[in-house]
Amino acid sequence: MAILPSCSLLKIWNMNKFTGVLGVYNCQGAAWSFAEKKTMFRPAGADSLTCSIRASDVHLISEAATGAEWNGDCAVYRHASGDLVVLPSGAALPVSLKVLEQDILTISPVKVSARCLRSLSP
Repeated sequence: MAILPSCSLLKIWNMNKFTGVLGVYNCQGAAWSFAEKKTMFRPAGADSLTCSIRASDVHLISEAATGAEWNGDCAVYRHASGDLVVLPSGAALPVSLKVLEQDILTISPVKVSARCLRSLSP
């Protein structure tokens, strides 16, 4: 059974035409045991791991923005907590997860309309 040292969270992204999805997983400290046919845990040095989420973690998010006026701001919905935040361009959102926890984030570009109202792209 091989277990990687506790060092980072796994991020996996995907896109559709209008939005991106980012999965964040803490797989550290756990591994499948072929002998016992179950997930085995080892004591990790930290209770949880923390990383920063940016809209740019969804590499093609700019393709979901409709229009040249997009300034890089994105709406981020965290499925685990139900939180919805507007993440300014270049800003980071901290995510902390315990061993075998995960969070799914939906990321959508937002733009400021002529009346200074934010709206989801498209």
